[in-house]
Amino acid sequence: MRRIIFTLGIFTAAAVAGTWLFFTGGSPAADASPGSLDRDGRVVVWPGQAELARSEGDLLAAEILSDGRLSYEEYDRVTRAFVACVEARGGQLARPLVPGPLQVYAIEFAFPPRAEGDAAIAAASQAAVDACASPTYARISAIWSQAHQPSPAQLRDAHVQLVGCLRAEGLEIPEAAAAGGSLLPFVRDDMDAFVRCSGPVSDALGMSPAYFAGT
Repeated sequence: MRRIIFTLGIFTAAAVAGTWLFFTGGSPAADASPGSLDRDGRVVVWPGQAELARSEGDLLAAEILSDGRLSYEEYDRVTRAFVACVEARGGQLARPLVPGPLQVYAIEFAFPPRAEGDAAIAAASQAAVDACASPTYARISAIWSQAHQPSPAQLRDAHVQLVGCLRAEGLEIPEAAAAGGSLLPFVRDDMDAFVRCSGPVSDALGMSPAYFAGT
C-alpha cells in the first residue's frame, strides 16, 4: 500500500489560527490568555471565534467554541470524525491514532495500489483528504495545534539530532543546512535514510516526519 503522511500541522494550521485570533474580538479569560491553556488543560479562545465560525456557516465549530474553550475531548472527537471519513473513502491508518507528547495527532494514511499507478493513488488519496478535511476540522485542529507547539529549543535539538543521524547514514549535509536550513535537497536521493532518521525524531515530538523534510 502507498503511504501518505497527513497532518493539518502544528506549523501550517497554526498560522491560520493566528490570523483568526488576530482579527476577532473579545476578552481573554481571567485565568489564562488566548492561545494558552487554562487550569483544566483547555485552550482559551477569543469569544469572537464562535461568532466568526457561525458567520462562515460552520455551526459545529461555533457550538464547540461557544464557551470560549476548546478541550482535548472536543479536538479528539473532530479528529476521529475526519479519520473515519477518510477510512470510508479507502484510506487506512498507517499507525495507531495516538496523540504525541504534545497532545497533537500526526496522522498517516495508507491507500491501496491502483492499476493506473502511483499518480492515480496520489490523486485518490488527496481527493479523500480534501473531501474529509471539513472547515470544522481545519478550524478546531488549527486552534488546538497552535496551543501545543514544540518550543524553539525542542525544534533546534530535533534538527541537530536529525542531521547527526543523516550524516551517520553517509549523507553529506552542508553546514548551512545543518545550522537550520532546509534538508530536503540533500535527502532526495536517499529517502530511506531520511525515513529511518526522521521517524524517531518526529515521534519524540509527536509530529509528522513530513515537517522535517522541509526543515
